[in-house]
Amino acid sequence: MLDYFDPARAVLTHGGVRTGAGRKSLNKLRKTVKLSPDAIRRFQAYAKRKRLPDFSAALEAASLKL
Repeated sequence: MLDYFDPARAVLTHGGVRTGAGRKSLNKLRKTVKLSPDAIRRFQAYAKRKRLPDFSAALEAASLKL
């Protein structure tokens, strides 16, 4: 294969780093929290009552009230 291909003259046309590419940062940290099933149900109910998008938003909103 290398008889037909010169790696020194290879031109990359795909891939690599591009400015602004990729998923944007949410400026949040990922943490693991162990909760009882009852606490999970309470947070899910809280999220539903407050019309929050997900469980994480419920945890964050409730923690702001501490």
